[in-house]
Amino acid sequence: MEIVVGQSALLLTRVIRSHSNRGNAIKEPLVDLPQIQLSFPAGADVLSTKSLATFHSTLCVEQLSSNSELATLSGSTLEDSGFDFETVSPLAKTDLSRFIDRCAIDAEHPLELGVFNQNQRYQRTKSRTITLSRRLPTQAIFPIDPSLAILSPELSIMQLTSQLDIVELALVIMELCGRYSLHPERDGSLRAEQSFVTCDYPATTCARIAAFIKATNMRRYRHKLEAALTYCTDNSASPMETALTLTLTLPEELGGYGLPRPVLNPKISIPDDARLYVGRNNFHPDLYYPQWLCDLEYESSGFHFDPLQAGIATDQIDRWRKREISHQAADRRRSRDIQALGIKVIPVLSNDFLSAQRMDQVVWALERQAQKFTNNTAKLFKTADTHELRELRTQLLERLSLVGSRHTAF
Repeated sequence: MEIVVGQSALLLTRVIRSHSNRGNAIKEPLVDLPQIQLSFPAGADVLSTKSLATFHSTLCVEQLSSNSELATLSGSTLEDSGFDFETVSPLAKTDLSRFIDRCAIDAEHPLELGVFNQNQRYQRTKSRTITLSRRLPTQAIFPIDPSLAILSPELSIMQLTSQLDIVELALVIMELCGRYSLHPERDGSLRAEQSFVTCDYPATTCARIAAFIKATNMRRYRHKLEAALTYCTDNSASPMETALTLTLTLPEELGGYGLPRPVLNPKISIPDDARLYVGRNNFHPDLYYPQWLCDLEYESSGFHFDPLQAGIATDQIDRWRKREISHQAADRRRSRDIQALGIKVIPVLSNDFLSAQRMDQVVWALERQAQKFTNNTAKLFKTADTHELRELRTQLLERLSLVGSRHTAF
């Protein structure tokens, strides 16, 4: 048996999670992540906005705490469970072909495999080994077929911590804790024409990563990984939701705004008496701050999209345009319904990432909403009014705006 680890495990995880793999024998492990579910209490029509914010905040805290308890590991190790370490053997050179369509393999990105015996270690041009501990949690290895296994997403992230900076680490964490996956090409880059695919469920959760850190007694780079986790949250639906979240949560010294973490895509049930007018039973805000009753909605700038350049046939452009108009109308109705229920909607456009000043305007609008729910009149963030902060923020926005088509293998 070969165990794929490190960067190779991340690339293989992306392939497994992609829609192109559907129908194949490879199945990803199901992560039990109950969705955050909010509602409006009885008599919400006369409930003050501050009371509703407190109600939603309390529900979020309770459910996030419950999700953390679900992430607790059993405490059993591979050694305790009777794992057959002798079945894990070095890879013969002729066996590389089975990985060609699954992992990027070249001199820059050699295939990384795990071994438990120091005598089995080797370093080759296109493959190398990493020694694994026999005291890893039993959930650390996920079998793909009888002769192939992959390291769990949590352990893969832990192994990559030494190679990535805080921002890169946070991007990987939020991808694997989200419901999307970047799609790697064989050279380790990402497909330019489709930067991500939607997944049915996350590969892991922030709480589960924290549980693995504790269970493995991680020491090297532990502070770095735990710091990255404090800026991340579960359930991102797209790379740009991730980029927006990290722009808000990363500290000012990294170019962010140092704001609290939002709740991503919670399910909010609509009161019975409002469903007649709204026409739906629930809605899912993109980035929701329950304590401020504020929803940041990411809206792609469709008017900058070139259908011909994207490969849409000329005879299909009218159909594409009608569909876009329909989607935009649906988004506006959705925003109207959300705001009618007392939740402020702040739209964020993709070109807001083009300048620190535009992002300052977005966060200023968020700050104005937040001040309605606090007696503290202090500013939530620093505007990019100094050369140093402007440079930091501009650099961060440039990095995060590339999360899509031009993102690297990490």
